[in-house]
Amino acid sequence: MIDAVATVCVFVNDQEKAKAFYTDKLGFELREDAPMGASRWIAVAPPGARTEVILYKLDENWEHYRQVNDPTRSRGGLWS
Repeated sequence: MIDAVATVCVFVNDQEKAKAFYTDKLGFELREDAPMGASRWIAVAPPGARTEVILYKLDENWEHYRQVNDPTRSRGGLWS
């Protein structure tokens, strides 16, 4: 039985801006910021939370997700 979620991945175009938004504007803690190939593994979370949000750079390895992450694209239904 699942009783918790450890990590949630959020694809971002600019990891530094995303980190600043989550920590400075939302008050999340920076749990980890480590090199990971050409990008970084950045984990943030609300203070004391069990679940971490991973700010993952949308790169060529995830190109198939780009259409989901495109704010200019009309999604219709639940996404509009």
